[in-house]
Amino acid sequence: MQNIEAFCQYFYRDSLIPVYVYKNHKLTGSFPEQTLITQPPASYLDILWQQTASISYITTSFYSFFGCIQLKEDASIQLVIGPVSSVPYSQEILRVMYREYFIVKEDRKSFDTYFSNISTMTLSSFCNKMLFFHYALNQIPLALSDIIDMNQGQVPDNIAARQAENIYINKESGSFNNSYEIEQKLIHIVESGNIEALKNFTADSTTIHEGIIASTPIRQAKNTAIVMITLATRAAIRGGIPMDNAFQLSDLYIQNIEQFTTIESIYNLNQKALLDFTCRVSESKIPVTSDDAIQKAIHYVIKNTNIRLTVSDVASHLGFSRSYFTHRFKQTLGFDLSTFIVRCKLEESRYLLAYTNKSISDISNYLCFSSQSHFQTAFKKQYGITPLGYRKDPHN
Repeated sequence: MQNIEAFCQYFYRDSLIPVYVYKNHKLTGSFPEQTLITQPPASYLDILWQQTASISYITTSFYSFFGCIQLKEDASIQLVIGPVSSVPYSQEILRVMYREYFIVKEDRKSFDTYFSNISTMTLSSFCNKMLFFHYALNQIPLALSDIIDMNQGQVPDNIAARQAENIYINKESGSFNNSYEIEQKLIHIVESGNIEALKNFTADSTTIHEGIIASTPIRQAKNTAIVMITLATRAAIRGGIPMDNAFQLSDLYIQNIEQFTTIESIYNLNQKALLDFTCRVSESKIPVTSDDAIQKAIHYVIKNTNIRLTVSDVASHLGFSRSYFTHRFKQTLGFDLSTFIVRCKLEESRYLLAYTNKSISDISNYLCFSSQSHFQTAFKKQYGITPLGYRKDPHN
């Protein structure tokens, strides 16, 4: 037992996932040490005790997972791991947990602090952690499919039956889901940065027959918006927006959508998100070419705007001489690589001026301009306005 508890302690220190040791369903140790208020609720323990597999998991009402590992050498010992959530615990979820854990008002602060320190991870990552734990203690190799039932790709009977019924009804009524055509049109608009086409697309009164993907109107609106933002994110990346920037923007919009409680507010934010992605593609004007080396150079420059980057650096990174690659870049795209490097730095400066409180001096230093004066001169030459003027009115 002492060796098991030492292993649990090391496991917790590495993963920040709580571990509980039970003998004959009685708690004998917890890692980290904690008070009664954060120990697994009895209702979930009762379900875990009923599992017959050596390793199993359950899902809670607050969208977290508890795992359980039976000790091979001693059937009286069970190890409970979790809870683990795929996202940090929000106040809304914590309120659900207060009821599950019977938390009184004066204990809520310490309760919140405890759960804020638990690692977040996906279900598959959590199960892989349990597989490691199980193998280390029981020396029995198992696969992820031994825990998560993949069903070998089979379609559940109820889904197959409902699809057949829906196909029949749609054919009889002449109503078909045309969202694929709409999605393809939207993807092309965002990827090309065509702002006018997006405005026309939004104003178009063409009837859209979209699928039913939720049980309530508000959830339907949220799911539809999330799908459209996801599509726009991928399109914007193909249109030249740096991948990290696009995904960060997507996460922020989706997080905001989840907070809204009216269909109108969800719709409005969704339209703003689509316009934002399209405008960013349009403003970046990042060239797209079938020349793989040129495309790699473009993305290398975009990724390294915050270092002192030269044409020689880019050419060397790709394994070419400066003179050869300079000619190839100019011949392919019609402008100099040095011009493109400066343009990428200036595009990022616009974002920093509009959305951060960093000083002009800090932005100039961050983007490695030779001086603040050089930065201001280059900015005004490119956009016809000073950095300070742009900060005051970025939409001018």
